[in-house]
Amino acid sequence: MNNQTIDQRILQYLNEEMSSEEMDQFEQDLNTNPDLKEAFNAEVVMRYTLLQMGEEEKTLQRQIQETQISNKKIRPIWRHPYSIPGLAASVACLFLIYLVFPQEDHGAQLEQLLAQIENAPFQHTYSNTMGQQDSRDSLVKVAYDLYDQKAPLKSTIQAFQDLHELEPDNLSHRFFLAFSLYKDKQYDPAIALLQDWPEGADYEERAEYVLVGAILKRNSSVLSDDILQAKSILIEITNNPEHLFHKQAKEIMDALP
Repeated sequence: MNNQTIDQRILQYLNEEMSSEEMDQFEQDLNTNPDLKEAFNAEVVMRYTLLQMGEEEKTLQRQIQETQISNKKIRPIWRHPYSIPGLAASVACLFLIYLVFPQEDHGAQLEQLLAQIENAPFQHTYSNTMGQQDSRDSLVKVAYDLYDQKAPLKSTIQAFQDLHELEPDNLSHRFFLAFSLYKDKQYDPAIALLQDWPEGADYEERAEYVLVGAILKRNSSVLSDDILQAKSILIEITNNPEHLFHKQAKEIMDALP
């Protein structure tokens, strides 16, 4: 398969110009053809990077890639050493090479890593011996007791929903409601609670970790905004060795093809 054919197939696949049979064959070829896989990685990374650039930068980037030469000919787009403005963008681009495949191709190892999120022994600070001075204290005790006792998720979720409605600014109630929803495979409401977590606030690192799992569990589209968001969170975590889940995030990244 020559370079022109590789480029043509990649563009047809990403632009959804293939039949379902052709798309299936293309995805099979990705696993057996190293040149095709390398080209596909590079094209997806470039498309993601260009989405983050303004129209002027986007035009300039294309011009650079199309005009730089090696020996006597223009290098194919998929072999070009991309010129990304700024060191941070370059580093992000390198990481994204390992994060461009859909969930359905991630394999058993990734599924095991995501299962670890569901089974994570997250601790809270509420005592099971706290007094029941009023209805609020009683509701708190019930919710966290249900969580500690691994009660049926339906009951736990209902108790935390009641708490969250009573005290919407309480980040502990919000996190354990989201985590219970995640365990119950209700990924959409879990993501809604975990997104836009206050920076530097309690449970922030736990929220980021569970959010990554919820997005990867919910969505398998390689170029979706959700998947790109999950990958950007993973990059931030792995770039911070002090993060509580630095090791787990790196393992998830390594498990991606």
